[in-house]
Amino acid sequence: MFDHRKEKEELLEALVIDDKDFNLAHHPQVHLLWGENDIIFTMEVAENLKRQLRDGTTILKSIEKAGHFVQIERPFVYNRCLKEILETLLEDHGHKI
Repeated sequence: MFDHRKEKEELLEALVIDDKDFNLAHHPQVHLLWGENDIIFTMEVAENLKRQLRDGTTILKSIEKAGHFVQIERPFVYNRCLKEILETLLEDHGHKI
């Protein structure tokens, strides 16, 4: 539980604090699935993370009536969203679904 504590603290701080100098590695496309009622990492944190990615290809999808454990609280909605994400990845690589 206490392994890599310093690194975890830095990651959490980067997620919570809007730091213009913070630079995340470039990823072709990032999908964020977020519980609208998450009290641990609020929607404000999600929007902040999306802004910090800055590439314009980041997709943030909020799931209603879900908190931090969205995959447990709303499994069918979560799975549907995940399936949609995976389908777009396959389509982007020329695979027919």
